[in-house]
Amino acid sequence: MRLRHIKPEFFKDEKLGKQPLYARYLFIGLWMLADKNGCLEYSPRRIGVEVFPYDDFSRSELLEEYYGPEPEGLCCENEPTPTEAVVELGLDSLVNGGFIHLYHDKNDKKCICIINFLKHQKRTSWEKKESLEFVSPPTGFRPASA
Repeated sequence: MRLRHIKPEFFKDEKLGKQPLYARYLFIGLWMLADKNGCLEYSPRRIGVEVFPYDDFSRSELLEEYYGPEPEGLCCENEPTPTEAVVELGLDSLVNGGFIHLYHDKNDKKCICIINFLKHQKRTSWEKKESLEFVSPPTGFRPASA
C-alpha cells in the first residue's frame, strides 16, 4: 500500500456522500492500492484483504444484497467470500457513481482506474521514477463488464 492524502473536502462531497459507508471506505483503500496513475488490478480478494483485514462480513445484511434473500453461505470454491462480495458491491457502487472505471489492459487483465486520481493525488519523487504497474486506460478504452 502507498501513502496517499485525503483532503478535508472528501467528507463533505455530496456525490460521494450518497455512496454507502463501506464503498466510501473502499474508495480510500483503492487510492492506497493504486499505482502512480490511479490504476490497479481488479481483484476483489486481494482488495478485501488489504482494505478490510479485520472485518467479518459473514453476518452482514450486505450479503443479502449480493446473494439474494436467505443466502445459503459458501457452497463452492469459486463462490466469493463475504468480504469479496462486499468489495464487489462497493466497486459496483463506485462504478455507478462515476468514481472508478473498469477496463481491460493490453493483456486483457481486468483493471480499475480511479477517475480524477491525479487531480487529487501528487506523485512522490520515487513514484515519478518508478515504471507503471498497470497501463492506464486509453481515451477510447474498452470498459470491462462488472
